[in-house]
Amino acid sequence: MDAPAPHIALEQAVRSFADPQGGERRALGPITLSFAPGSKVAVVGPSGAGKSTLLRLVIGALAASTGQVCIDGVDLGQMSARALRRHRRRAALIDQELLVLPKLSVHHNVVAGLAASWPWYRVAAAALWPPARAPVRTLLARLELAERQWDPAEALSGGQKQRVAVARGLIRQPTLICADEPTAALDPTTAEQVLSLMAEEARARTATLIVGTHRLSQVVDKVDRVIGLRAGEVVLDAAADAVSEADLDSLYEGSRERA
Repeated sequence: MDAPAPHIALEQAVRSFADPQGGERRALGPITLSFAPGSKVAVVGPSGAGKSTLLRLVIGALAASTGQVCIDGVDLGQMSARALRRHRRRAALIDQELLVLPKLSVHHNVVAGLAASWPWYRVAAAALWPPARAPVRTLLARLELAERQWDPAEALSGGQKQRVAVARGLIRQPTLICADEPTAALDPTTAEQVLSLMAEEARARTATLIVGTHRLSQVVDKVDRVIGLRAGEVVLDAAADAVSEADLDSLYEGSRERA
Protein backbone atom coordinates (compact mmCIF):
# COMPACT_ATOMS: atom_id res chain seq x y z
CA MET A 1 0.00 0.00 0.00
CA ASP A 2 1.30 3.44 -0.92
CA ALA A 3 2.41 5.76 1.87
CA PRO A 4 -0.05 8.64 2.32
CA ALA A 5 0.77 12.11 1.11
CA PRO A 6 2.65 14.07 3.77
CA HIS A 7 1.54 17.11 5.70
CA ILE A 8 4.06 19.88 5.00
CA ALA A 9 4.64 22.93 7.21
CA LEU A 10 7.24 25.66 6.86
CA GLU A 11 7.78 27.70 10.02
CA GLN A 12 9.70 30.95 9.50
CA ALA A 13 11.81 29.09 6.94
CA VAL A 14 14.70 30.95 5.31
CA ARG A 15 17.09 29.79 2.61
CA SER A 16 20.21 31.82 1.83
CA PHE A 17 23.06 31.18 -0.58
CA ALA A 18 26.66 32.33 -0.56
CA ASP A 19 27.19 35.58 -2.42
CA PRO A 20 30.20 35.90 -4.80
CA GLN A 21 31.33 38.91 -2.77
CA GLY A 22 31.61 36.77 0.34
CA GLY A 23 28.29 37.56 1.98
CA GLU A 24 24.93 35.83 1.76
CA ARG A 25 21.96 36.29 -0.55
CA ARG A 26 18.54 35.45 0.82
CA ALA A 27 16.56 33.53 -1.80
CA LEU A 28 13.48 32.80 0.27
CA GLY A 29 11.87 33.75 3.52
CA PRO A 30 11.16 33.96 6.22
CA ILE A 31 7.94 32.22 5.19
CA THR A 32 5.32 30.28 7.10
CA LEU A 33 3.12 28.02 4.98
CA SER A 34 1.43 24.65 5.20
CA PHE A 35 0.27 22.18 2.57
CA ALA A 36 -2.48 19.71 3.47
CA PRO A 37 -2.09 16.13 2.20
CA GLY A 38 -3.56 15.82 -1.28
CA SER A 39 -3.74 19.56 -1.94
CA LYS A 40 -3.14 20.97 -5.42
CA VAL A 41 -1.20 24.24 -5.39
CA ALA A 42 0.30 26.63 -7.95
CA VAL A 43 3.29 28.70 -6.83
CA VAL A 44 3.62 31.74 -9.07
CA GLY A 45 5.76 34.84 -9.29
CA PRO A 46 8.50 36.50 -11.37
CA SER A 47 12.00 35.06 -11.81
CA GLY A 48 14.01 35.23 -8.62
CA ALA A 49 10.89 35.13 -6.45
CA GLY A 50 11.94 31.88 -4.75
CA LYS A 51 9.67 29.33 -6.46
CA SER A 52 12.41 26.79 -7.22
CA THR A 53 13.91 27.21 -3.76
CA LEU A 54 10.56 26.54 -2.10
CA LEU A 55 10.04 23.33 -4.06
CA ARG A 56 13.51 22.07 -3.18
CA LEU A 57 13.01 22.81 0.50
CA VAL A 58 9.76 20.85 0.49
CA ILE A 59 11.24 17.70 -1.05
CA GLY A 60 14.38 17.85 1.10
CA ALA A 61 16.84 18.63 -1.69
CA LEU A 62 17.79 21.84 0.15
CA ALA A 63 17.96 22.49 3.88
CA ALA A 64 16.54 25.61 5.46
CA SER A 65 19.22 28.09 6.56
CA THR A 66 17.03 28.99 9.54
CA GLY A 67 13.51 28.06 10.58
CA GLN A 68 11.90 24.71 9.99
CA VAL A 69 10.49 22.60 7.18
CA CYS A 70 8.39 19.90 8.85
CA ILE A 71 7.07 16.73 7.22
CA ASP A 72 4.27 15.11 9.22
CA GLY A 73 5.41 17.13 12.21
CA VAL A 74 9.11 16.23 11.98
CA ASP A 75 11.70 18.87 11.06
CA LEU A 76 13.66 17.78 8.00
CA GLY A 77 16.78 19.16 9.65
CA GLN A 78 16.32 16.75 12.55
CA MET A 79 15.37 13.67 10.54
CA SER A 80 17.55 10.59 10.52
CA ALA A 81 19.27 9.78 7.22
CA ARG A 82 16.89 6.84 6.79
CA ALA A 83 13.76 8.96 7.34
CA LEU A 84 15.05 11.63 4.97
CA ARG A 85 15.65 9.00 2.26
CA ARG A 86 12.12 7.70 2.81
CA HIS A 87 10.69 11.18 2.33
CA ARG A 88 12.72 11.77 -0.82
CA ARG A 89 11.60 8.41 -2.26
CA ARG A 90 7.94 9.35 -1.99
CA ALA A 91 8.58 12.77 -3.54
CA ALA A 92 9.29 13.64 -7.16
CA LEU A 93 10.82 16.83 -8.50
CA ILE A 94 9.99 17.42 -12.15
CA ASP A 95 12.59 20.01 -12.98
CA GLN A 96 12.89 22.71 -15.63
CA GLU A 97 16.51 21.52 -15.94
CA LEU A 98 15.98 18.51 -18.18
CA LEU A 99 18.85 16.33 -16.91
CA VAL A 100 18.08 13.63 -19.47
CA LEU A 101 21.06 11.35 -20.15
CA PRO A 102 21.50 11.62 -23.92
CA LYS A 103 23.20 8.27 -24.59
CA LEU A 104 20.62 6.24 -22.69
CA SER A 105 17.34 5.14 -24.22
CA VAL A 106 14.13 6.90 -23.34
CA HIS A 107 13.15 3.77 -21.41
CA HIS A 108 16.27 3.81 -19.25
CA ASN A 109 15.89 7.53 -18.60
CA VAL A 110 12.36 6.93 -17.30
CA VAL A 111 13.37 3.88 -15.24
CA ALA A 112 16.03 6.03 -13.56
CA GLY A 113 13.12 7.42 -11.57
CA LEU A 114 12.77 4.01 -9.93
CA ALA A 115 16.43 3.13 -9.60
CA ALA A 116 17.16 5.51 -6.71
CA SER A 117 15.37 3.13 -4.34
CA TRP A 118 16.84 -0.08 -5.78
CA PRO A 119 19.76 -2.12 -4.36
CA TRP A 120 22.92 -2.11 -6.51
CA TYR A 121 22.35 -5.60 -7.91
CA ARG A 122 18.95 -4.66 -9.28
CA VAL A 123 20.44 -1.57 -10.93
CA ALA A 124 23.14 -3.78 -12.50
CA ALA A 125 20.54 -6.29 -13.73
CA ALA A 126 18.50 -3.50 -15.30
CA ALA A 127 21.33 -2.82 -17.75
CA LEU A 128 20.96 -6.38 -19.10
CA TRP A 129 17.20 -6.82 -18.93
CA PRO A 130 15.27 -3.53 -18.95
CA PRO A 131 12.62 -3.62 -16.19
CA ALA A 132 9.12 -2.17 -16.05
CA ARG A 133 8.65 -2.31 -19.81
CA ALA A 134 4.85 -2.25 -19.75
CA PRO A 135 4.41 0.51 -17.11
CA VAL A 136 6.94 2.70 -18.89
CA ARG A 137 5.24 2.18 -22.24
CA THR A 138 1.83 2.97 -20.74
CA LEU A 139 3.10 6.21 -19.23
CA LEU A 140 4.94 7.20 -22.41
CA ALA A 141 1.81 6.51 -24.45
CA ARG A 142 -0.08 9.05 -22.34
CA LEU A 143 2.64 11.55 -23.30
CA GLU A 144 2.57 10.50 -26.99
CA LEU A 145 6.07 9.03 -26.78
CA ALA A 146 5.37 5.29 -26.83
CA GLU A 147 7.03 4.84 -30.21
CA ARG A 148 10.24 6.45 -28.89
CA GLN A 149 10.66 4.12 -25.88
CA TRP A 150 13.88 2.51 -27.16
CA ASP A 151 15.32 5.52 -28.97
CA PRO A 152 18.36 7.30 -27.52
CA ALA A 153 17.31 10.41 -25.65
CA GLU A 154 19.71 12.52 -27.71
CA ALA A 155 17.46 11.93 -30.73
CA LEU A 156 14.54 13.75 -29.09
CA SER A 157 13.50 17.36 -29.37
CA GLY A 158 13.64 19.64 -26.36
CA GLY A 159 9.90 19.30 -25.76
CA GLN A 160 10.09 15.50 -26.00
CA LYS A 161 12.92 15.46 -23.46
CA GLN A 162 10.75 17.54 -21.14
CA ARG A 163 8.03 14.89 -21.40
CA VAL A 164 10.58 12.16 -20.62
CA ALA A 165 11.52 14.09 -17.47
CA VAL A 166 7.84 14.17 -16.50
CA ALA A 167 7.52 10.41 -17.06
CA ARG A 168 10.63 9.79 -14.96
CA GLY A 169 9.14 11.77 -12.10
CA LEU A 170 5.79 9.96 -12.23
CA ILE A 171 6.92 6.38 -12.81
CA ARG A 172 7.44 5.57 -9.14
CA GLN A 173 3.99 6.91 -8.23
CA PRO A 174 5.05 9.63 -5.78
CA THR A 175 2.69 10.99 -3.16
CA LEU A 176 4.34 14.43 -3.35
CA ILE A 177 4.80 15.85 -6.86
CA CYS A 178 6.75 19.11 -7.15
CA ALA A 179 6.98 20.45 -10.70
CA ASP A 180 9.29 23.37 -11.47
CA GLU A 181 8.22 25.07 -14.73
CA PRO A 182 7.27 21.65 -16.19
CA THR A 183 5.89 23.13 -19.42
CA ALA A 184 8.69 25.61 -20.16
CA ALA A 185 9.72 23.87 -23.41
CA LEU A 186 6.27 22.76 -24.53
CA ASP A 187 3.72 24.09 -26.98
CA PRO A 188 0.30 24.95 -25.50
CA THR A 189 -1.35 21.67 -26.56
CA THR A 190 1.40 19.49 -25.12
CA ALA A 191 1.58 21.65 -21.99
CA GLU A 192 -2.12 21.01 -21.37
CA GLN A 193 -1.54 17.29 -21.89
CA VAL A 194 1.36 17.17 -19.42
CA LEU A 195 -0.39 19.24 -16.75
CA SER A 196 -3.55 17.15 -17.08
CA LEU A 197 -1.52 13.97 -16.65
CA MET A 198 0.14 15.26 -13.49
CA ALA A 199 -3.21 16.37 -12.07
CA GLU A 200 -4.79 13.00 -12.90
CA GLU A 201 -1.90 11.11 -11.30
CA ALA A 202 -2.17 13.27 -8.19
CA ARG A 203 -5.93 12.72 -7.92
CA ALA A 204 -5.63 8.97 -8.47
CA ARG A 205 -3.38 8.56 -5.40
CA THR A 206 -4.52 11.61 -3.37
CA ALA A 207 -1.00 12.93 -3.86
CA THR A 208 0.02 16.50 -3.14
CA LEU A 209 0.82 18.49 -6.28
CA ILE A 210 2.82 21.74 -6.15
CA VAL A 211 3.53 23.43 -9.49
CA GLY A 212 5.95 26.35 -9.77
CA THR A 213 5.13 28.33 -12.89
CA HIS A 214 4.98 31.72 -14.58
CA ARG A 215 1.91 30.58 -16.51
CA LEU A 216 -0.93 30.50 -14.00
CA SER A 217 -3.42 30.46 -16.88
CA GLN A 218 -2.21 26.98 -17.87
CA VAL A 219 -2.68 25.42 -14.44
CA VAL A 220 -5.35 27.45 -12.65
CA ASP A 221 -8.13 24.95 -13.47
CA LYS A 222 -6.04 22.08 -12.08
CA VAL A 223 -5.24 23.52 -8.64
CA ASP A 224 -7.32 24.65 -5.69
CA ARG A 225 -4.86 27.18 -4.24
CA VAL A 226 -2.44 29.81 -5.55
CA ILE A 227 0.59 31.08 -3.64
CA GLY A 228 2.33 34.16 -5.02
CA LEU A 229 5.98 34.84 -4.22
CA ARG A 230 7.84 38.07 -4.81
CA ALA A 231 11.44 38.69 -3.71
CA GLY A 232 11.31 35.58 -1.52
CA GLU A 233 8.17 36.56 0.37
CA VAL A 234 4.59 35.31 0.25
CA VAL A 235 2.45 38.17 -1.06
CA LEU A 236 -0.56 36.13 -2.21
CA ASP A 237 -2.24 33.03 -0.78
CA ALA A 238 -5.76 32.45 -2.07
CA ALA A 239 -8.18 29.93 -3.50
CA ALA A 240 -7.52 29.48 -7.22
CA ASP A 241 -10.95 30.77 -8.20
CA ALA A 242 -10.51 33.88 -6.05
CA VAL A 243 -7.32 35.20 -7.66
CA SER A 244 -8.06 38.43 -9.50
CA GLU A 245 -6.35 40.25 -12.32
CA ALA A 246 -5.46 42.97 -9.82
CA ASP A 247 -3.72 40.35 -7.64
CA LEU A 248 -1.61 39.24 -10.59
CA ASP A 249 -0.89 42.79 -11.71
CA SER A 250 0.49 43.53 -8.25
CA LEU A 251 2.47 40.28 -8.09
CA TYR A 252 4.14 40.84 -11.47
CA GLU A 253 4.50 44.63 -11.29
CA GLY A 254 7.64 45.63 -13.20
CA SER A 255 8.00 42.18 -14.79
CA ARG A 256 7.13 41.03 -18.33
CA GLU A 257 6.87 37.37 -17.37
CA ARG A 258 3.22 37.15 -16.49
CA ALA A 259 1.23 34.75 -18.65
